[in-house]
Amino acid sequence: MAPTQKPITPLLDLSTETPARLVIKIDGESYTLRRFDDFSILDSQQVIRDIQRMFELGDAALTPKRRRSRQAQQAAENAFNAVVLKIVKAVLVAPPALVRKLTANQCGDIVTVFIRLSLTSAEAVKALAGLRPDGRKSGSTSSPSSRGSTVATRSTGGSGSR
Repeated sequence: MAPTQKPITPLLDLSTETPARLVIKIDGESYTLRRFDDFSILDSQQVIRDIQRMFELGDAALTPKRRRSRQAQQAAENAFNAVVLKIVKAVLVAPPALVRKLTANQCGDIVTVFIRLSLTSAEAVKALAGLRPDGRKSGSTSSPSSRGSTVATRSTGGSGSR
């Protein structure tokens, strides 16, 4: 009896077919959301930085309001909304006049959908989590046995130790 061969599993399986587009409806009209891989490498990194900034500002805006002035709270919310709008402008293929009509909550919904559906690659997830490509947290020590951080330190301009 001859031994049976297992089917060969390809190391890489590529397709030239364009995947289905992500579409959302606004006022009954369909608009395309860009996919993460629609961006150039530089643009994709900018979108990731903007999303990271959005999360940072969101955390800051959630600081208990009793600890800050009304002006500071409003400034935090405005900064958050500005970054969200910047992300919407990057990911939504729609006329600028339509984007200007969107509320802050609607922009937040669009960004949420984009994040959940588009940023599924391992590199994007790591970048959003603040991880470097090697899997270590940004700002982690330079090696497992090192006590030094990989985060740049700010120069105080002075000489000598404190």
